Amino acid sequence: MSDDVRSFIADGDFVYAGFGSMKAGNAEKRTREVLTGVRSFGARALLATGLGGLAAAPQLLRDDVLILRSVDHAQVLPKALAAVHHGGIGTLQAATGAGAVSIVVPFIADQPFWGARVHAGGLGPAPIRQIDLTAAQLRARLTEVENYRPRFNERHSP
Repeated sequence: MSDDVRSFIADGDFVYAGFGSMKAGNAEKRTREVLTGVRSFGARALLATGLGGLAAAPQLLRDDVLILRSVDHAQVLPKALAAVHHGGIGTLQAATGAGAVSIVVPFIADQPFWGARVHAGGLGPAPIRQIDLTAAQLRARLTEVENYRPRFNERHSP
């Protein structure tokens, strides 16, 4: 883990957001909505830009956000308050394996299915379609995260 990631995580609560290779729509607008939602919830944000799914305009950058192209999910997600992601099976597996509550923002193909399964299984709030993502919707889902953590832990205890 890099020193900047280690330091950011050590500074306290944060929400992870990353959309992998999904870059449909306006990445800067999506980043603005994510950052505004996370900030209005009162958390910091660790953003993984991936192949263009997120792109922060300089005026959005403050000390409460760390932006990287990619991160090691195994090192970051166990420490995150929640993982906001596209619902791709790889990211979903990483989040679930790390014990992170997922807020799925599906773009294409099987992602809406996996977002619905996460919610139906009690592992995260209802998904938000990427074309409908707003700061207010994300903040609302973030306020629900603690409702899912106890159910998640029950299902994954030894």
